[in-house]
Amino acid sequence: MARTTQDIRRSISEAFIADPTIQQGYHLTPGKTFEEQFSKVSLEAILFWVFASAIHALEELFDTHRKDVAELVAEAEPHTLRWYARKAKAYLHGHTLLPYSDQYDLSTLTPEQIDKLRIVRYAVASEQNNIVYIKVAGRDEEGKPKVLPKDTLEALRLYMQQVKDAGVPVRIISSPGDELRLSLTIYLQPVLLSPQGKPTPGRDKAIRKVIEDNISTLPFDGVFRPSDLIVALSSQSGVEASDVTSATTAQAGSDSWQYIFGYHRPRSGYYHLNKLTINYQPYVPGSL
Repeated sequence: MARTTQDIRRSISEAFIADPTIQQGYHLTPGKTFEEQFSKVSLEAILFWVFASAIHALEELFDTHRKDVAELVAEAEPHTLRWYARKAKAYLHGHTLLPYSDQYDLSTLTPEQIDKLRIVRYAVASEQNNIVYIKVAGRDEEGKPKVLPKDTLEALRLYMQQVKDAGVPVRIISSPGDELRLSLTIYLQPVLLSPQGKPTPGRDKAIRKVIEDNISTLPFDGVFRPSDLIVALSSQSGVEASDVTSATTAQAGSDSWQYIFGYHRPRSGYYHLNKLTINYQPYVPGSL
């Protein structure tokens, strides 16, 4: 990463005044800084700023060069599963590829236009029985994954047929989030519960938000672990202990619910929290 001009100038000036020959020739006092012994408009100070500015520009050029080389290496890598996912997210809806190429002509598009056309915001690829499966999703106004429209999905499939390796079957999947139902028992300090055993609406809302955020912020195609949910709740003020008493999931539109034991990866790549039930209990640990 390129250093700032100020940092470079400071390094040059410190090395300059630390040289014994310079100290003797300029009659410098050891221990004093460059600024304490040279004026800001001195020839030495001006030269050091010129040198530092040139070095800073050179380092920035090297940073850009390094980034360009890294991108070229990534593009030249064998067509791994990551490559397929990256290509899916590079799809520009409504545009055609250059002839005999897997690239677009972006010369007439602004960065804002390119970002708007890249409707595939989430993508992950896997392989089963020699078939590459790519899970994809768009992004809604809240930043959460959403199903791609059928016409968009069909256009994406045609695009992937053009860029994929010859002879490799590719299947594109864009499905509604897997339904998730959770039941939890949360133990709060007794003073935080009403005589009816309920927390204040504000505290209940904050706890539910922790649970919902834990689900919605999972990486696309990430694994849900009830143990991670318990850890997240432990940081919430007033929560002394918690337990996920039931966690079930089903594909969208299906009535075939299955229990989650330990962990689960959603078939669609993400979850939709269908139902959340919380049983609040007072935290009264046994005394010795």
